[in-house]
Parts: sequence; C-alpha cells; structure tokens
Amino acid sequence: MRRKTKNSRTLKLLKKLKNCSYCGKQLGPCSATADHFMPRCMGGKRTKENIRLACKKCNGAKGSIPGDQWMKTLPVLLEAGYMEMSRKEKRAWRKGHPGMLEYPQVQS
Repeated sequence: MRRKTKNSRTLKLLKKLKNCSYCGKQLGPCSATADHFMPRCMGGKRTKENIRLACKKCNGAKGSIPGDQWMKTLPVLLEAGYMEMSRKEKRAWRKGHPGMLEYPQVQS
C-alpha cells in the first residue's frame, strides 16, 4: 500500500518546480518522484535540502549513487540514450563502460 505522505511531498515539490532536477524533462503528477540527493543508505537525511524532484527514469537509474557523482555521470548517459534502453541493452552498455555506473557499497 502506498503512503500518501510521499505523494503529497512530491506534489508540493511539483508546485514549485516543473522539471526533473537531473535531465530537465518536464514533469506531471504521475511522472514526478522525490529523490534523496544524498541517499539515505549513505547517511542522507529526510530534509528539504536533500530532496530533489526527479523523473522516474532518472530516480530509478540513480539508485544509491550520491547526487554529485550522478551529476558527473548523467551527461554521458543522456548522450548514449541510456534512459531509453531496455534492461538487456543497459547491461550490454555497462559491460562496455566499466566503472561508469558503480553503485557504492551500502554500509549496514
């Protein structure tokens, strides 16, 4: 069951910002997600300063990568059309670009 608090937080952000913080794509209520710039698993907080509005594709591809590292990687991914690739194509692309999308080890 989805929590309404997450959706209301995303809708509040959407009133202020209309585009994905990462790729710039225009967002609507169904395509917008709230992303933690510094992932919570790496010590990121649930604060306004750590939340960014992101499209589902950017948020899913970013995963637990810290935002500053993601911003360096994103231009290469957008140029390659990574966000539009199928899972099989993404795996093949990552094999040809080692180290490009290395997800940090989560410390428990």
